[in-house]
Amino acid sequence: MIAIGTTGFFETWHYINYPYVPNDPPNGPITSVNAEHNVVWALNLINSTFHQVQPNELELSRALYFHIHFMGDIHQPLHSMTLYSSKHEPPVGDAGGNLYSIQGANVTSLHKFWDSGAGLWGDDYDRPLNKSSSAAVLDFTEGLMKDYPETSYHPSLFGMHFEDYAREAAAFAANLTYTTPENETVTKDYVSASRLGM
Repeated sequence: MIAIGTTGFFETWHYINYPYVPNDPPNGPITSVNAEHNVVWALNLINSTFHQVQPNELELSRALYFHIHFMGDIHQPLHSMTLYSSKHEPPVGDAGGNLYSIQGANVTSLHKFWDSGAGLWGDDYDRPLNKSSSAAVLDFTEGLMKDYPETSYHPSLFGMHFEDYAREAAAFAANLTYTTPENETVTKDYVSASRLGM
């Protein structure tokens, strides 16, 4: 069962903070980086709702809503990793790229760049979706389903656990996401590599 609470109640359900410490380590210790109720925990909780013997329709619809949202979150590299350095000290670090400034991508932070699909989606869609935004989302979704049909998935994907997805996204963040220098303009090569890696 998924409890209802305030917006803050769900705040930590969107991410898990694996630490990334590059060449410039922080002065303070990185003590606890993962909230107990993180995205991996949330997805496991939601999964248990799907397997209840007699779930009610409200519980199932709420679980499906969260499942779709959190599966998107867990694949965004900066929902799985936070950089810690002398500039981005613990316990906050760079807050999953939210405090990591970039230029030249119509956004001001690395996190927003990745939330925008490496610039593919531009501005966020109006909420609630209007007619043109709905059409754009549907068009994009149908294109993805055509380009990546279920038959194209490697069989190993079906045996992965939520923790595996989070660690994969964190590795991606370490190997690519954080390769663009902070406070500098993102290059065309970085944008292209980011879109290819998605």
